[in-house]
Amino acid sequence: MRDFPLTITEFRRPARGEPKVVAVYSFRYDASLVPDLVENIRPFVHAAVALDDRGADVTMSDEPPRRAALHAAARAAGADWILAVDPDERFEPALARLMPALTAPTDRPILWRFRFRELFSMEAWRSDGVWGGKTKVILYPAETTLKPTKETLHGAWIRYDPRWIYVDSGLNLYHLRHISPRRADHRRETYAAVDPGRLHQAIGYDYLSDLRAACYDPIPANRRFLPDRQPDDGLWAVTDTAKIGRIDPDPLDCRLNRIISFRQRAGAAQAAHVTADLAAASPGDDDLRLVAAALHLRGQDPHAALAILPQETSDEPFFASWLRGRAHLALGDPAAARKAADRAPIRLLAALGADANRERADFTAPDSLWRAHDPGGLATIAEGARNGTGPLSVVVISHNGGPSPRDAVASVAAQSDATEIVLVRSGDPELPDLGPLNDRVRRIAIATPLFVGAARNIGICASRGEILAFLAGDCRIEPGWTEGRLARHEAGALSVSTPVLPERPGTLIGHLTARHGFARRDPWMTQDLASHYGRSYARSLFAEVGLFIPGLRVIEDTEFNARVDAVARPVWAPEIAVRHKDPQNLVTFMADLRRRADRGATYGHSPGGPQPDWIERRMALHRVIVDRVAADDPEGPPGWFRQRMGALANRARALGLADADKRLRAAAAAYRAASALLPTRPAEAAAGFAKAASLMPQMAAYHTAQARAHKAAGEPEAAVTAFETALALAPGDGQAVEAMVKALIELDRSEQAHARAEALTVLAPDSYLLARAAAEAAIAAGRPRIALFHAHRALAINVARPENHLLVERFHIRTGATALADCRRRMAEDIRAAADRRAAAGGRAT
Repeated sequence: MRDFPLTITEFRRPARGEPKVVAVYSFRYDASLVPDLVENIRPFVHAAVALDDRGADVTMSDEPPRRAALHAAARAAGADWILAVDPDERFEPALARLMPALTAPTDRPILWRFRFRELFSMEAWRSDGVWGGKTKVILYPAETTLKPTKETLHGAWIRYDPRWIYVDSGLNLYHLRHISPRRADHRRETYAAVDPGRLHQAIGYDYLSDLRAACYDPIPANRRFLPDRQPDDGLWAVTDTAKIGRIDPDPLDCRLNRIISFRQRAGAAQAAHVTADLAAASPGDDDLRLVAAALHLRGQDPHAALAILPQETSDEPFFASWLRGRAHLALGDPAAARKAADRAPIRLLAALGADANRERADFTAPDSLWRAHDPGGLATIAEGARNGTGPLSVVVISHNGGPSPRDAVASVAAQSDATEIVLVRSGDPELPDLGPLNDRVRRIAIATPLFVGAARNIGICASRGEILAFLAGDCRIEPGWTEGRLARHEAGALSVSTPVLPERPGTLIGHLTARHGFARRDPWMTQDLASHYGRSYARSLFAEVGLFIPGLRVIEDTEFNARVDAVARPVWAPEIAVRHKDPQNLVTFMADLRRRADRGATYGHSPGGPQPDWIERRMALHRVIVDRVAADDPEGPPGWFRQRMGALANRARALGLADADKRLRAAAAAYRAASALLPTRPAEAAAGFAKAASLMPQMAAYHTAQARAHKAAGEPEAAVTAFETALALAPGDGQAVEAMVKALIELDRSEQAHARAEALTVLAPDSYLLARAAAEAAIAAGRPRIALFHAHRALAINVARPENHLLVERFHIRTGATALADCRRRMAEDIRAAADRRAAAGGRAT
C-alpha cells in the first residue's frame, strides 16, 4: 500500500469531558469542493484529516486503503469519534446542536446513520424509489474503525459488526453530484465502465440518469446546508471514461431487479417505464404488458395503464380485466369497472365491483360487503338521515368500556355537513345513542370485541368517500381538520399524516404527552422526521395494498402504513391536528408510557428472539428525537425541567421495553427448545411452540411453527387451526398460506383451500407468495382461469423471480398459448443464468 499525503487541521480544542470529533475525507478530481466542505463541517467537529489523492498513478484508486489510512490518522490525532464525508457532500446545520447527544457516552458503541439526500437542484432531493431510502453510516466511535472494509466500489466506511448498535439519526447528508445532469450522466458512465458485469450493484447504473417519473422533496428552510451556494459545474471525476472500460446499458437481470427495487420503494411509475421498455423490445409478450399496466396503476397513471394493456377481448385473461376495471374506476367510469368485475367469481373482482357500486350501495343489506368482517354475524346498523355525501369519510372507532365517542363524532360533524361519518363500535350488540347526532352518523354495532384493524376494515367497506380518515373515540379534531385533509389530497397526496396535540397544553401532563408520548408527531416536525400516523388514505390504495390486519392487537397501522409507503410516501400536514385525551396525572402517564413501550415493542422481532441491542437502539433514537423537538420549540419549558421529566419518561419507557424483553426471550427459549424436538418428537414440539405462542400471541411465526409441528405429527386439523391463527396476524405470509392450502387439499377440502386463499388476497393482495398459493388452490379446485389470474398477479408483483415466470408458463401451456409460454420460459432461464454468473463472480446478490 502506497503512502498517502495526509493533512491534519485542528479547528478547536474539546471542552473538558467533551469527546473529540474528527472529520475524515479524501479528494482528487473534486479538490475544488474542499473549501466549502471545510466551511460546512467546521461548526461540529474539532479537527479534520484530509487525504490528497491527486498524485495517484491509476485512474481510480481503491477506497479501502484510503479509508484505512484516514481512520489511522484520525485515531493518531486523538479522535474519540469519526465523521466520514466526501467533498461533494454537505451536512445540515442541526448536526452542530445535536452532536453532544449523538456522541454521549453509552455502554456499547452506537453508529449513526444519516439520510443520504441526492440533490437534483439547490432546492430539492430526489425521493422516488431507491433514491428516497438511501442512508450512510458516517458517524461512529473511533474504536469501531479497526475492522477495515473490503469492497472496492460502493463500500461502506466501516464494515458491519453485530457488536455495535446502528441507529438512524434523522439528519440529512446532502449529495451534490446530481445537481448537474451532465455529472449524473457521467456518473452512470463511470460506474458502468468500472463495473461492466454489475457485480457491485444488482440494479445496475442506468437509473442514475433516468429522470422519467422522478419525484422531488424540497429542502425545508431550516435544514438547508451551509455554505448555501451552487458549486462549480465541473465533472469532479475522471473526464475520459473510455480510459476505464466499455460502457454498455444494464443487462436484463439488472433491469428486472431495478423494477422490483423501485416498485417496493414508492417508485412504481419509473418501474412501469422500465417494464414498458422491455415490452416494447418484445412485442409479442403480452404478459409484460400486463405487468407494465399493473405498475402504471400502482404509480397512479390509469391512462398509461389502459394504453399499454392488450386490446380488450371477450376471453381476455381475468387479470387484464381486473386492471382494466381499476383503471376505468380511477378515471370516473364505474359502469366499465362493474362490467370488468362481473367477469369472474374472484374476491378481488368482487371488491372492485363493490367499489364501483359505492354511490348506490345499501349498507343495511344483509349481503353488504362490510358484514364479511363481522366475526359473529350479529352486527346491527342504523343510517343517519342527514349523513354527509362528500368526498371525505371519517370512521370513528369505539369499543365497549372505552370513552364515549360522542365528543369525537361531534367534533367532525361541527366542521362540515358534507363529511360522511361512520361509527364502528365493537363489544356491544346495542347501537350507541348519540342523541341529536344520530342523524349525522351511520352507526354500526358489533357484538364481538374487535381489534382496531378489524373495526377499520368495517368502516372502509361501509363508507362511500374517496378519502378515508380514522379517528379514535378518545380524540377530537381541531378546526380546519377536514378542509385541510381534502386540500392535501386534492393536491395529489395519497396518504396524509398529522400531528397530535395534548388535551391540556401548558400543563405538566400536556408537556409530557407532547414530548414523550407523541414526540415524533409534534407540529414542529418536518416531513422526513415526522412519525407518519393519524393518516387519511385515498380509497384506491386499498385495492393496491389490501386492508388492515384484523388480528393485530397493536401496531395495525404501522404494518399497514409500511405497505402504503411502498406505493407512495405520506405527506406530513402539520396544520391538521387532533387533540388526544391525556392521562390524568403523572403516575398514570408513566404507567401508560410503560405499557405502550411494552406492547409496541413486541411487534417485528424474529422467532429467534430479540437482537441484543434493540432496547439501546430504541432509547438512543428517542433521546435524539426528543432533544430535537425541544430545541425546535420556542415555547418549551426550561432545559433543567426537560432533563428531569425526560429522565422519568425514559425510565418508564425502558421498564416497558424490559418487560417486553423478558417475554420475548422466554418465548424464544421455548421456540428453540421446540425446534430441537421437531425432527424426532413433533407432537412435543407442537406443545413447545404453543407455549411460545402463549407468551407472544401476536407473533405469527410461533403459530406457524406450531402448525408445521402438528402437520409433522399427523394432526392436519390442528395444523389448519394453527395456520388460521397465524394468518390472522400475517395474511401476506405466502409460505404459511401455501402450507395451509396443502394441508386442506390433503384433507380433501380443496374448495375450502380456494376460499381461504381468495379471502386472504383481499387483505394482502401485494404478496407474490400468497398469489402463488392462491393459484395452486384454484388449480386444486378445478379453476384454471382463476389460477392464471393469481399467477399473473405473482408475476406483476415480482417479475424478477424465475418461479413466477414458470408458474405463468404452466397455464399458457394448458391453454395452448405456446408463444407466451416460450417468452416466460426464456426469461426465467435468463434470470437464473444471470444469477449463476453473479454468484460465480462473487457479485452482490439481488
